[in-house]
Amino acid sequence: MEAHEGVSRRLSTILAADVVGYSKMMAADEEATLRTLLSYRAIIGDLLDKHGGRIFNTAGDAVLAEFNSAVEGVRCAISIQEELEVRNAELPDDRKMRFRIGINVGDVMIEGDDLFGDGVNVAARLEGIASPGGVCISASTFEQVKNKLSIGFEDLGPQEVKNIPHPVGAFQVLSGPISVSPAGEAGVAGKRPDKGVRPPRWRSVSLAAAVVLLIGAGAVAFWNFGPRSSAPPAGGRIKMCGRRGGGRRPSPRRSFCLSAQGRLRFGNFTPVHRRSRVPRPPRRPLKTRRRNCPVSPPSPSSPLRI
Repeated sequence: MEAHEGVSRRLSTILAADVVGYSKMMAADEEATLRTLLSYRAIIGDLLDKHGGRIFNTAGDAVLAEFNSAVEGVRCAISIQEELEVRNAELPDDRKMRFRIGINVGDVMIEGDDLFGDGVNVAARLEGIASPGGVCISASTFEQVKNKLSIGFEDLGPQEVKNIPHPVGAFQVLSGPISVSPAGEAGVAGKRPDKGVRPPRWRSVSLAAAVVLLIGAGAVAFWNFGPRSSAPPAGGRIKMCGRRGGGRRPSPRRSFCLSAQGRLRFGNFTPVHRRSRVPRPPRRPLKTRRRNCPVSPPSPSSPLRI
C-alpha cells in the first residue's frame, strides 16, 4: 500500500499520563480539583522541558508528550511520579492526585504539532495498565532502556488491550536496583497488576510438597536411626514392652517400651507381663507349735538311736 501524499512519519517515544479517579474528585470538589490539576500540570511541563520532551496534546486530565529519546522519556516519567508523591504528602487522603503513566516507542504520523497512530494509542493503553503512581512501558521501550537505567522492571507479559489487534508486551517500572522480574500470566486491559511480584502458583505447591516430604523423611530417619535407650525409662514403671514385627530375637531397633507416663522408648528390653508391675507381698513364715514337754539334750555317753 502506497503512503498517503502529504503524511509524514517518524519514530518517537510517546508518554501518556492520566489522573486516577479524576471524575470522582471533580464530583466532590471541582474548584479544588482544578487547582491541583493545574499545579501538577505545571510541574509536569517543567520536568518535560528538563528532559527534552514536549506536550503535543491535552484532553481534560490527560497529557500526551513526545521525546526523541526513550531513556529520557523513562527518566522524566520517574521524576514526575517522585515529585508528585512529595506534593501529595501535603494533602489529605481524599485530595491526593495520582497519575498513571504509559510509555511506548513506535512509529507515529505528524499533523502539524499533533501526533497520531498506533504508537500513540499503545502508550495510552499502557497508561491504563499502570498502577496508581506507577509507570508502565512497552516491550519496544524496554529494549531501548534495559541496559541504560539503574531501575528494576517487572515483566507483565503480553497484554490484550482495547482496539489493538495484537498483544502488547508490558513492563512495570520498579524503584530499586537493576533487575527484571519474570513474566507472569498474560493480563487483560483494565485489570491492574499488583505492585509486588507474585510467584506462579505451581511454585507454591511444589514448595509445600517438598516441605511435607522433608518432614516425612526426617520422621522415618528418627524412627530407624534415632538415639536408642538400653534401660527402661527413668521416673516411672514399665507399662508395656514387646517387639515389633513378630521377630523371635529381640533387636535394639525393634524392641520398644511404653512407660507409665506415656513415653515410648526403644531398646533391647525384656518383655514383661502387664501384671508384673504390681509387686507381690512377701510370704509369711510358717508358725510352729511349741510343746510343753521338756526336751533334754542327749548325753554324749548315750548311744544314738535311729
